Amino acid sequence: MSSAQMKGKVMLLDFFFIGCAPCMLSLKPLNRLHEKYKNQNVAMVSLTERDSRKSVLGFQRNYRIKYPMYVDAKEVVQSYHVASFPTFYFIGKNGKIAQVIEGYEEGFEEKATAIINDLLKK
Repeated sequence: MSSAQMKGKVMLLDFFFIGCAPCMLSLKPLNRLHEKYKNQNVAMVSLTERDSRKSVLGFQRNYRIKYPMYVDAKEVVQSYHVASFPTFYFIGKNGKIAQVIEGYEEGFEEKATAIINDLLKK
């Protein structure tokens, strides 16, 4: 997946790693967000720099994750200056970072929905 392919779409980037407790809490809300926006102009992707392809494929299957997950994302993690996990980047259709949420907390899904809806209107 390249940024050129995502041009004109609202993007939600989820930086995570397997075994991160707050990352695990975000799985169900992220799956629901994916289902909610899958037929709209929204792209979601989870990225990990720590986990192997084999472990991510098993993880994706075990937790029935329906959105794309990418491994070997060290360069992306560094370029976005990710310091804690999970970190969520919301990127507007113009390709600019609109909002960043560090960590997972109660109400994440509602907050993410509001951000995505706002970005879709722009």
